[in-house]
Amino acid sequence: MSLGKKTIKRVQGVLKDESKRKLYTEEELLYMEKQLVLLKELRKARVQERKQRKGFGTEGTESNG
Repeated sequence: MSLGKKTIKRVQGVLKDESKRKLYTEEELLYMEKQLVLLKELRKARVQERKQRKGFGTEGTESNG
């Protein structure tokens, strides 16, 4: 079970709230920012793979109309 979506939301909350940012060092904040980018990319890839596995998200094979 992955907690990617919840983790992304919590890290974004920390990074946006100045009072929460004060609880972390600059190195920790930098690490969180880098991990947030990575988590978003991994989640996007997982969602796309899941869509393709279920038959959705096939690019250019069908036209709407």
